[in-house]
Amino acid sequence: MRFMAAFANMSLVLFVASAAQALTIEVVPVGNPNNPPDRDHFGDGRFGAVGHLFYIGKFEVTNAQYAAFLNAVAVTTDPHELYGGHTGIVQTLIGGSFTYTLKPNKGNKPVDKVSFWDAARFANWMHNGQPTGVQDNTTTEDGAYTLGGVTNPPNSIVNRNPGATWFLPSEGEWYKAAYHQPASQGGDSGDYWLYPTATNDVPTVARSNNVGDIINPGANVVNYSSGVQWECEGENVSMTTVGSAGPASTSFYGTFDQAGNLQEWIEGIHNFRRILVSFGAECG
Repeated sequence: MRFMAAFANMSLVLFVASAAQALTIEVVPVGNPNNPPDRDHFGDGRFGAVGHLFYIGKFEVTNAQYAAFLNAVAVTTDPHELYGGHTGIVQTLIGGSFTYTLKPNKGNKPVDKVSFWDAARFANWMHNGQPTGVQDNTTTEDGAYTLGGVTNPPNSIVNRNPGATWFLPSEGEWYKAAYHQPASQGGDSGDYWLYPTATNDVPTVARSNNVGDIINPGANVVNYSSGVQWECEGENVSMTTVGSAGPASTSFYGTFDQAGNLQEWIEGIHNFRRILVSFGAECG
């Protein structure tokens, strides 16, 4: 999953809460507002048009970041099952309380086995300033999204609340951050690339070392097509260290791994990817 942030001063900043062990999530600005949709590649002109400036996570949310969330709101009880047996996080019960620790070499890998509702509650927690306590309206149930304890409503969309500061991207926002680059700024003639690595060329398949770091970083390198065979709960594919493909493999706006690693949640309660790269790492 990947998150967005809103800042009144519209300058690039990092969110740092007041807590002693505050979590920092790095974001990048996505400019060029009022851009047209992608009419050449996918979606019949339905995706990519965004009328405002926004910030989006530079990287996918990692196991270390999600474990910090669990250690803040899922210690005495976990009524919404925010812990889902993630392949990089271990839950331990000690003296009536849960603690969450990281498996070796998994802290900087993207968190897997996260539902849409887990992602929405993580966004609420970030919006609320990363508080510590039970899962209620001050921590996970209100903020960017009003959830009120519900985990499976009959509608297919959860509305972003006015004034939300951390939230999931919409389809248009995610798509723009991944594929858009104006032709006037060196992009494709139609303002959108085929791949979220700022190119129309088929990506190079990533390979990794024995701790999941990509060992062939460079232009247009993506973790897909089972090129990486580091451990993944018995599967022959795996997640790689976020950002380890290198800065030459980012989108125009500077996001990493939108073409590989894991599928990512958006606000429409489904995960989003364009079927132009056969992804290889989908543990969970």
